[in-house]
Amino acid sequence: MRVFVDPAAFYAALVRTDPRHAEAGPALRALLTDGAQLCTTSYALHELMRRLQEHVGLHAVLEFERTFRPLLTVVWLKEEDHRATYARLRRRWERSLTLAQASLLAAMDEAGVTGLFSYDEQLVEEGVRLVRNPDEWRAYALAVEAAR
Repeated sequence: MRVFVDPAAFYAALVRTDPRHAEAGPALRALLTDGAQLCTTSYALHELMRRLQEHVGLHAVLEFERTFRPLLTVVWLKEEDHRATYARLRRRWERSLTLAQASLLAAMDEAGVTGLFSYDEQLVEEGVRLVRNPDEWRAYALAVEAAR
């Protein structure tokens, strides 16, 4: 089952000093343990790598690339994907979406996926279902299975 990952949630799961680490770490472990296919976009991956390098250091980027990057399915944005992402960003400027988040929402629409590992409540208004902890992940997985 596919779940997209917001860079801020991934960061929180990986960095012990992040205020959400105590919640995000177990949530990420549950996703991985239960066999979720973690997806992201190249824009979101870039945002995560930038944050890791800026706040933790290059060693964190290299470790992420070695240990977690192979577990991700990355949607590499092409020109037409960028246009769709930018159009979504322009329509939602009042909600202060980031380019990375807009790319995730566009990729999720394209893939027909609603589950997003994120703590950003404003994204619920975009029609996504936040998966913030193991219980929410399992409830999302059951709902998707029941809809099949």
